[in-house]
Amino acid sequence: MDDCIGRTPIPRRMGSGLFAALQRQEDAVPVNQYERAFRAWPLLTVRASQGSKVSYAELAEHLGIHPRPIRYVLGVIQDWCLRERKPPLTILVVSQHGGQPGQGFIAWDASHLDAGYGEVFSYPWLTLSNPFQFAAQDSTPEELARAVVTRPQDAAEVYQKVRSRGITQVIFRLALLEVYRQRCAFCGLSLKDALQAAHIIPWGIANAEQRVSPVNGLLLCSTHHALFDAGILSISADRRIVCHHAKVPGHQWTDTDQHIAGALDGQSMRLPADRRLWPSDAALAYHSTGSAHSA
Repeated sequence: MDDCIGRTPIPRRMGSGLFAALQRQEDAVPVNQYERAFRAWPLLTVRASQGSKVSYAELAEHLGIHPRPIRYVLGVIQDWCLRERKPPLTILVVSQHGGQPGQGFIAWDASHLDAGYGEVFSYPWLTLSNPFQFAAQDSTPEELARAVVTRPQDAAEVYQKVRSRGITQVIFRLALLEVYRQRCAFCGLSLKDALQAAHIIPWGIANAEQRVSPVNGLLLCSTHHALFDAGILSISADRRIVCHHAKVPGHQWTDTDQHIAGALDGQSMRLPADRRLWPSDAALAYHSTGSAHSA
């Protein structure tokens, strides 16, 4: 979570002394950007339904903050739109002088902004629930991920607070990063950018608890996630890795294939230190049936 300015309302015009004081506060006070996104959402969606834009200064005044940290709030909303494949709502926030989105806007081709505005203005935003409702009481994804790690039996309750698939996936990945100590459960890769949260029972079939509980998940590197989803790699009841060569009939296995996948056959997977957080028997039994292999 980025450290930004606090929640004190900020006047639109201020002297350099006040700005310096607020800047020091911005550097010192951790801020829940999801709570700010929760408050920004109604303004942005109403403006979208009206076919109008909003300036950085106007949004900052609405939130009671200086315009400078607005980029962090917009980043949260932009990421949600990208994950959920929604039109680029943050395209509406523009500078007062140039009338264009800021440099942090990456959700649409900057050379075809008119088409982006058309998508946003025509989308029925007001039919959606606020996806950041969970943050109304100042909760963060990090705190909710910690909750499901500490009390995995409360996973369904956490899901009910969030419901948004995009935010739930963030919580799920944060939880798995913690319980697997930021290492792929199959190969041990620890480069965070390459690590993904894999559902064992797929999202579309999983119940509320299974959608966010770490016992229905694995932290895998992108390659082993793809092989797991394809059913080429799986896990036995005793938590050993199984390589199913028969899933790719006729394939001539190269040395690299063997090193990345074949050689894992029979090896023990890396398991969480807390046995309560191991992949559940029910999840592994489901995956072993071969009836579904995607999350």
